[in-house]
Amino acid sequence: MRRTGTLALAIGLALLGGPALPADPPPRAALAQAASQQADVSASEASEPGYTGALDDDCSHDGTRKDGLEVFIAYCPREARSPDAQLRIVHLGVRPEEDDGREVFSDYVFIEDADGRRIGPMPGLSDAMPFALQWSPRAGRIFVTHHIGSFMGTPEVYDVTASGVVRQDAFKLAAVDAAIAAFPCLARYRGLDLATGGIAGWSDDGRYLAWVLETRTDMCLWPDQTGAVPPDLRVQPMLMISDLDTGAIVPESLRVLASDQAEGFKLPRDGPYQRITQGRP
Repeated sequence: MRRTGTLALAIGLALLGGPALPADPPPRAALAQAASQQADVSASEASEPGYTGALDDDCSHDGTRKDGLEVFIAYCPREARSPDAQLRIVHLGVRPEEDDGREVFSDYVFIEDADGRRIGPMPGLSDAMPFALQWSPRAGRIFVTHHIGSFMGTPEVYDVTASGVVRQDAFKLAAVDAAIAAFPCLARYRGLDLATGGIAGWSDDGRYLAWVLETRTDMCLWPDQTGAVPPDLRVQPMLMISDLDTGAIVPESLRVLASDQAEGFKLPRDGPYQRITQGRP
């Protein structure tokens, strides 16, 4: 079944490499021409853009969805402007170089300003994996669901600053600690990037993000264990509000959901959720 770019969640382990030296970009005219051709293909399809998996290299699957989500496919050149037209994400779509049989990735995903000045790379996205992006209500703040294989996506937040593009990781570390506190069997994964999830809503100023962290229900089983998951090892999805400026979980926002509530639910309207607007901006 084709994945349609929804932010359905499953937990995974992401090993994101650091930035490498930038490669020489292809001519801008070639990039624009490729993007135009892809837009024509996407517009001709009945379904919305969305990647089918980690190895998807069909450029007709990228594009802008009706809800504003920007879908990027590995090796497919594409650009997307922020709602205020002051920023632009550029995906050069180049393939990795080979070095003694190893793939070497350069920073071919980066942010430019309205005048085409390169501000900086988006660390970790130049790994030949698809991703979906949305601009937050705050100018210069970007949310990404970064595909890491097996239909698992890890959330990443980037802030565009005067000195470059900064990935904010503190909110994920706090979420992992909360998940381990609620489900101690997850403690053996501490220190790994196992926070995955998707957007449930934003505050109007883009500071607060409501999102769901979800694992497989059998995440706490050992490899040699089979059959039904015992109740004490069953991990439930968790809804929370993260303060992206500090990384902290907003008090009284942490809610454990039933397994079938991770998608298609309505946000609570009590307490800190009164400041959150459900859905994408």
